[in-house]
Amino acid sequence: MVNMKHYSSVVSLFQQMLKSGIPIDGFILSIAINNYCLMHRFDCGFLVLAIYLKKGIPFNVVTFSTLLRGLFADNKIKDAVNLFKKLVREDIFEPNEVMYSIVMNGLSKMGHTKKTLDLLRVMEQGSTKHNAYIYNIVIDALCKDRMIDDAISLFEEMKQKGIPPDVVTYFID
Repeated sequence: MVNMKHYSSVVSLFQQMLKSGIPIDGFILSIAINNYCLMHRFDCGFLVLAIYLKKGIPFNVVTFSTLLRGLFADNKIKDAVNLFKKLVREDIFEPNEVMYSIVMNGLSKMGHTKKTLDLLRVMEQGSTKHNAYIYNIVIDALCKDRMIDDAISLFEEMKQKGIPPDVVTYFID
């Protein structure tokens, strides 16, 4: 149903499951949050977090990555950045490479190249593993801002750190 973009049907089914007392797990809750985000109903997506708490289901990185992706997709940059900062500041989660890539991609698409590069530097200081995908986001943002020297410098830095460039790295426009 999600793949067919019948988001309201998914939400309706989710609500029926809740009313019927059918066991709900974190996977189902993440699907519900994703559908609310796809429907641009972030308020409802955040309300699903209360179900996690009520049922004693621990939050996971997918839950918040889904909310972040939805906020960025709806151009709610400030809300997404504030949520990310809160998650990190309050030590709710150690962001993984997927969460970092969502935030970095969202920032770069909105022209926040410096913030994207700054976030890469923060990521490098933590325990999150770096990969070509993360670097590609930043290199692409630098190129789009015509900061070619910085992009080449980051490309060289990436190679020095033992992160091999991939096909995408070489074809960034």
